[in-house]
Amino acid sequence: MLLNRVKLDEASSIFEKIRFLVESHEFLFEGKPINITISIGVYHSSQLEVQELKTLS
Repeated sequence: MLLNRVKLDEASSIFEKIRFLVESHEFLFEGKPINITISIGVYHSSQLEVQELKTLS
């Protein structure tokens, strides 16, 4: 996920909220609850230009 014009602490907060929502959601598999967690890494750069971002897709 790419976030444009977001500070590092804001990005970390956004991804922590996503991580928590996935962890606290009750997922069911074949009618039984299962635990799912995710790990998200954050990279921040103010040097990337729009043209460079297009090559990532």
